[in-house]
Amino acid sequence: MFNKGKVLDNIQEELVYARIGNGFEKRRGNKNQLIGWKKLQKFMIDNKIINRKRYVLNIFNMYLLIYCPSFVRKIVYNTLLRK
Repeated sequence: MFNKGKVLDNIQEELVYARIGNGFEKRRGNKNQLIGWKKLQKFMIDNKIINRKRYVLNIFNMYLLIYCPSFVRKIVYNTLLRK
């Protein structure tokens, strides 16, 4: 839709309440996730959804989150990425 020039937007209402269980931050350290993440980033850059700078920044951030210790990842998820 984005590539066809359609306008995309989020609704303000929360439709799903999702909880994370114990060990969530440890599961996010799985290096196999990088394969899918890189494929997604390549698709987005090939289809001009993101630019080269955003591509490099996204890959860097993913490596940073995966290779940092799980206690650091937990702090990042709890303070920066959640309400």
